[in-house]
Amino acid sequence: MKIKYVVMDSHGPNNGVMKKIFAQVRELKRLGQDIELILIRIGKISYPSYDFLTICDMDEVPSGDYFGRFRRACKISNIYGELIDSLGPGDILYMRFTSAFPPISPKYYYKLRRRACKIVTEHQTKELDEFKLNGRSLTYWSELFFGTLLRKQSDAIVGVTGEIAQYEIAKARDLKNLTL
Repeated sequence: MKIKYVVMDSHGPNNGVMKKIFAQVRELKRLGQDIELILIRIGKISYPSYDFLTICDMDEVPSGDYFGRFRRACKISNIYGELIDSLGPGDILYMRFTSAFPPISPKYYYKLRRRACKIVTEHQTKELDEFKLNGRSLTYWSELFFGTLLRKQSDAIVGVTGEIAQYEIAKARDLKNLTL
């Protein structure tokens, strides 16, 4: 079983979240798990060299306007598509969820037709509330329209607190093929 753990970061390796993620992946690797951390890097940030780390840069894709943000989302969607294509039955794509704009190309949404791997999404917040509070209108609307679809096509959802897990259950709506 291979695991590809995907995270986006624009803060650098010394923030608490990235330290936690590096420690998790390092420990899973030490325990013999075949795991790769795919870091979608936003900005000119240096990261330590790890044998489990693959960096995908977003610097050449502008994000200062809606068109640029859309182009960046399409590039990220292509990265997810390539990762899904590289995984087989029993493998896992673990996504530290940030938004549904669109992290996976729609051709990969359908569990039974287009992909063999399992998709797990980890959620750290009540997305709609946070995006609205932070004034992230494009992200808010994409979450509103595509968020439920993403959750329905996930094989498992991780909520980092009980409150967030309940929020994600409500957003997923259809739980018959979902592990929480």
